[in-house]
Amino acid sequence: MVTKSNPINSMVCILDEYESLEKFLLECGHSKNRMKNYFSKKYLRKGLRKRDVVDLPLDFLNLNIINPVYTGEEIEIISESNEFIVLDKPYNKHGHALKYSETESILNFLRNRYKISTLTSVEQVEKGLLYRLDYVTSGVLIYCKNLSSWKTLRENFQTLVNKKSYYAIVNGEFDKNGEITHFLKGSQRDGHKIIESDDGVEVCAKFKCLKYDRERDISLVNIDLKTGFRHQIRAQLSFLGFPILGDSLYGGLEANRVYLHAHYYSLSLNAEEYNFKSIPDGLFKDLLNLNC
Repeated sequence: MVTKSNPINSMVCILDEYESLEKFLLECGHSKNRMKNYFSKKYLRKGLRKRDVVDLPLDFLNLNIINPVYTGEEIEIISESNEFIVLDKPYNKHGHALKYSETESILNFLRNRYKISTLTSVEQVEKGLLYRLDYVTSGVLIYCKNLSSWKTLRENFQTLVNKKSYYAIVNGEFDKNGEITHFLKGSQRDGHKIIESDDGVEVCAKFKCLKYDRERDISLVNIDLKTGFRHQIRAQLSFLGFPILGDSLYGGLEANRVYLHAHYYSLSLNAEEYNFKSIPDGLFKDLLNLNC
């Protein structure tokens, strides 16, 4: 029973005796591996008597729960229907909060604004987001209002999602137009970075240069994504010799952001076609206007 709480911890009153805090937490359904990340061995060995009060972090207690507080900037809603909420995700924003105390993710925003059952469910880890966009990527992000639609689309993603198009601004004059395949996998030495490897997963995307700005030596590239893999576009462009502007992880020159934007998604559900578009601002818009 929680008797007192603050934004970081909760004071929990123990109603029965326990040999140790670890035994109590195991009975509550928490794993030993999670405990190791939050508590010392000495603290876990502590015996508990009736009405003892222990101080437990909310991030530990609220695994997979989305905080209903949202403290980020307002997020534009591109479209809303009985099936979907389509958002224009800002760059440098997580879709999912990494822990309960975070209050600036897309799901924090949605739970703060909408009363939808998947947002309060502990079991549904994805919470209705149809796919993930990297923290650094902006653009179209689709939220399914009901679990059945989410399952149908996720289980038939390759056949029901008709088109996934992105814009990227890359260093240099892009000349690798066409459909290109790579074999990618995570690096064992640097797990968050994707590397090219013969034993990796086969990925494919179609690239087309829309505009080259000679003065700034940058190109606006359209990418039609044929597959889905973590950091796929960022890695493929880097391996082609054209890293995305601002993407220092993959060799891009420094900039105020990573210039990757999900600008168009088309999908089918229940015999109806849906098309969603996000027009990016800033340097993207500058190059798009030059192209026009």
